Amino acid sequence: MQPDGKWHIHDPDRTQPEVVEPKYDGKPVPAPEGAKVIFDGTSLDQFMNNTWKIEDGVMIAGGKGQKSKEKFGDMHLHVEWMVPVGLKGWGQAQGNSGIFLMDRYEIQVLKLLGQPHVS
Repeated sequence: MQPDGKWHIHDPDRTQPEVVEPKYDGKPVPAPEGAKVIFDGTSLDQFMNNTWKIEDGVMIAGGKGQKSKEKFGDMHLHVEWMVPVGLKGWGQAQGNSGIFLMDRYEIQVLKLLGQPHVS
């Protein structure tokens, strides 16, 4: 069972997030109603690692990984990222990046060859 006791792990009857088709027209999209926004493009106050920088509303990695100050459990996570133009190689050979959840699980963030990217 999940920690809240409502769902079994991988329960097919568990509520599912709304499917969102990616559209990028260069304009910011407001967060859904009820969302907890931890990065608004202006401040790193919600994060532990203050060595990262913000440029043009984007968080730029610097050294160690980044971690939110607040702890989260069961959630729907929305993340936006950009892949630098001109990456060479395939898979992790072009850069190893990911999103860690609960200091345990990693979602890999890789650009696959032939896939579109935002530049």
